Amino acid sequence: MGTSRIAHRSITHLFVVLIFLVLSSPGFSQETPLLVILPFEAVAVPKADADTVYASVENSFTATGVYTVITAVQRDQVLGSADAAICKDEDCAVEIGQKLSADQVVIGTVALAEGKYIINARIIATASSRTLAAESISITAAADLGRVSNTLALSLIRRAMPGRLSEAEAQPSGTSSGEADGASEPSTGESAEGVAPTTAGTGERPGEGADVSEGPTEKLTRSDLWPLVNICGGLFFLELGNVMGSTSFELRRKISDTYVDYVETSWNFDDLWQTYNSAYVGYMATTILSYVSWSAAVASIPTYLFVFPDRAFRLSRWGTIVFTTGAALSVAGNVLDLLAGAQRYTNDFLYEDYMSAGTGYDELYDRYRRGYVLYSIERLTSYAFWLFGGAGMITAFFLPGPKEEKISGFWDRTALLAGITMVGLGSVTRTVALNHRQTHIESGGDEDAYDKYVRNSVLSYTLWVVGGVGMVLPFLTDFGRGTAAAEETPMRPEPLGLKQLQLLPLPNGFRLRIAY
Repeated sequence: MGTSRIAHRSITHLFVVLIFLVLSSPGFSQETPLLVILPFEAVAVPKADADTVYASVENSFTATGVYTVITAVQRDQVLGSADAAICKDEDCAVEIGQKLSADQVVIGTVALAEGKYIINARIIATASSRTLAAESISITAAADLGRVSNTLALSLIRRAMPGRLSEAEAQPSGTSSGEADGASEPSTGESAEGVAPTTAGTGERPGEGADVSEGPTEKLTRSDLWPLVNICGGLFFLELGNVMGSTSFELRRKISDTYVDYVETSWNFDDLWQTYNSAYVGYMATTILSYVSWSAAVASIPTYLFVFPDRAFRLSRWGTIVFTTGAALSVAGNVLDLLAGAQRYTNDFLYEDYMSAGTGYDELYDRYRRGYVLYSIERLTSYAFWLFGGAGMITAFFLPGPKEEKISGFWDRTALLAGITMVGLGSVTRTVALNHRQTHIESGGDEDAYDKYVRNSVLSYTLWVVGGVGMVLPFLTDFGRGTAAAEETPMRPEPLGLKQLQLLPLPNGFRLRIAY
């Protein structure tokens, strides 16, 4: 009976709180992401410097109005100051975000190295543990920590919430335009190295060649050489294998036709035999080269993902679009190539019917001509798709712009590896299928060879479709991105209870957050 009264009282209190929030809290009229900023870690610098950066970043986030910021007082009321101060990694940040029912969490460090203060910060999504934005700024004078921290905060907001931060909102109250964008020279007369906002070591200032409205742009450096050689070389070999595989099919046909001419002719034996030998050598060379190229292409993906994990598919927004389009064109080129091979045999049958027919020459010739036009279109289009597809996938790594999050999740990596492997296997089975079809023709109609041709053709189409989806899926969705750390150290979910029902006092009212 006592338990019933307690439960009834709790429900009554919750109902009253909900009515109060609806009537009095402006937060419900305009929902904005709830953000908590954790204390910045001081590395070889006084704690007062880290506190200065933290205060400036908090003021900047609050002034823009893009987020509803949980203040330090509100945070400590729930967690206690000690729990927030010891949080230094992503897992801890996500856990605190869940306890506060915050949508996003900001963590960062302030360090001193080689006479420069380096401020690093990033925004982490609580629900997915994904890093939405990351920024780094270096300066030489401690007096500028507060000013450049404002630049860092605005850059983080632009990357995490594109389009939400207008130029007017980017000017916190009491801050001049020169201080807000961080592009002006220090007032103390320092050199240009005095304040140098950077992203991933680029050393480029906002406003000096970078599109600040969309976040900082990362430039390619010498350290990117070998990663780019690895992945771009792999993509080149993928298309080279496709071209060599198609060429080997044409040479196989030439071998068969030349051998028939050699057997049936009564003169010019030497020339025909030399042509046969040349075609055979070319066929063997292109076949071996195609297999080697496909193997190199498949091997380049795991090498790129695991040997250079920090640079694995760090593409800009346009780079992602171009890479996805290039991969789709490459797979479409494979499909058209197999269709062209099948049409080539159909044309041969149409030509034989035309040559052996006693009547209806015009109709048979028109059918043969239409078949030849279709074959030519499929063949030329397949080569064009390989050219533009390969060029697009390689160009994607060199397009400027803010870089998206790298491919790091287990399922993203699995999808990429499985996708490129399936595309390579589909190309191999394509070659096998066309060889069986040629065997069917040369044997005079071996049904077993024809059945193998059909089975391998269907398998090729299936592998290409599924593999193509696997290659582009990590770039079209976030289903596996940024979950590697969470998979390595899984967090035990807490049962839903009253301690997860948070009533947070905010500057403009109250907000009730319920975490499931």
